[in-house]
Amino acid sequence: MLHGILIFFEGATADYAARLCGNRGFVRQARQRTPKRMIVCLAKIAAWVGDNDLACEQLVRASRLPDGVSYGELKLLPFWDPLRGEPRFEKIVVSLAPK
Repeated sequence: MLHGILIFFEGATADYAARLCGNRGFVRQARQRTPKRMIVCLAKIAAWVGDNDLACEQLVRASRLPDGVSYGELKLLPFWDPLRGEPRFEKIVVSLAPK
């Protein structure tokens, strides 16, 4: 339910939401051509449901995009609280820190 709501607010279609909620294999295939906001949305969902591997994988992807996730977003927004203390997440945050 929570991830369905998040997808709705992120602007995804109902079809995508249904597939995401019901088919993990679809998620693995669909992420090849996913726009930035959906990459970040998928990372948020994965973090909230405890899939830290997928969350960090998507955050690495988003951090490499020109308009991807920022240091401030990862450091301050409560979306990422479930990942705090996760070494991979902290590495991503440090990599985005202002120089």
